[in-house]
Amino acid sequence: MINPKVQKYIDEHAIGSEYLFMDWEPFLDLLYAEGGRVSAILWWDYCEESQQPESVGSGGYRDPENDAYVYAETQFYQDELETKTLDEIKRYIGQQRESGFRYGDSYRSHELIPSFYLTTEENGSLRKGIYNGCTVREQMVGGCGEKGPGLAVRGSFDNGGVGEDQVREDRPQQPV
Repeated sequence: MINPKVQKYIDEHAIGSEYLFMDWEPFLDLLYAEGGRVSAILWWDYCEESQQPESVGSGGYRDPENDAYVYAETQFYQDELETKTLDEIKRYIGQQRESGFRYGDSYRSHELIPSFYLTTEENGSLRKGIYNGCTVREQMVGGCGEKGPGLAVRGSFDNGGVGEDQVREDRPQQPV
């Protein structure tokens, strides 16, 4: 079960059905202050809808405060973060936001926003829309126990994120 203070913040600030926040830093501060942990991060590219065809993300959510912008879901994620401190998580997020992501010469990130998978003592990994104990990778490549198209790109926390050799297959970009 999620701490009531954390749940209230989620209810008031989350975008769509994800643990996705434009104001992600106050969320993390509250989460860790209340004993919660992040188990994984999935990245979203915040961009103008007109920029989405060149974005590393596709689909996603329209910004509820500015109709011209979208949160486009990427295939970049980082898991196994349960043992990382709040400062380590923030440093990792800052590094990724600063360096950005690219797919070849055609696709790039604009403004990366993290969404979070959470860990609680009672139930392990928890994220809205994720059930049956699936890992981030299982969800990204086709679901628990299934072999999917393999579009997920897992980063390395220790080297600051996605390696140069980890590139997705090109796919058509779908506007929101």
